[in-house]
Amino acid sequence: MKTLALAAALALGAGTAFAGVLPFSDYTLQDVSDENDGTAFSKSFSLDLSAASWVSGSLKTGRNAIGSFLPSVDVQSVQLSGPGGSLAWNEVLASDPGSAGFEIWSFGTHWLEAGTWTLTVNGMAYSDKSEEGFRGEFIVPEPASAAVLSVALLGAAAARRRRRL
Repeated sequence: MKTLALAAALALGAGTAFAGVLPFSDYTLQDVSDENDGTAFSKSFSLDLSAASWVSGSLKTGRNAIGSFLPSVDVQSVQLSGPGGSLAWNEVLASDPGSAGFEIWSFGTHWLEAGTWTLTVNGMAYSDKSEEGFRGEFIVPEPASAAVLSVALLGAAAARRRRRL
């Protein structure tokens, strides 16, 4: 029982330390079409992982440099591609262009292989008077925390197996 309690404590502690929040953003999006029917965009960002790690993230639209919350950017897809394949982000809050609001996209915690990963954001820009955009972040735990979490999970599994026997 002590082993299980120690494993749980280590797992909780491992989840609180982070190597960092890696931000990305683009506030240069504008509708340059003559018809004001929107301009498609595709923006890419790199995430370089020196070692395999757990990674999560989020992306938000609707706030430009002067502070307005007009949803003049419609993100249509967010994809993370790299050595381990391709992962789609989920839209958790949607807003239609022309209405008051914003969008939120989420990337739940995933185990990513070491290497260069590319985040691609596709959508439409509708503002023809000011530049608009999006901002986001990757959250990467520090390597020691991931190692402690792995040891804690192995300890919990061993304690459970021992209890069965």
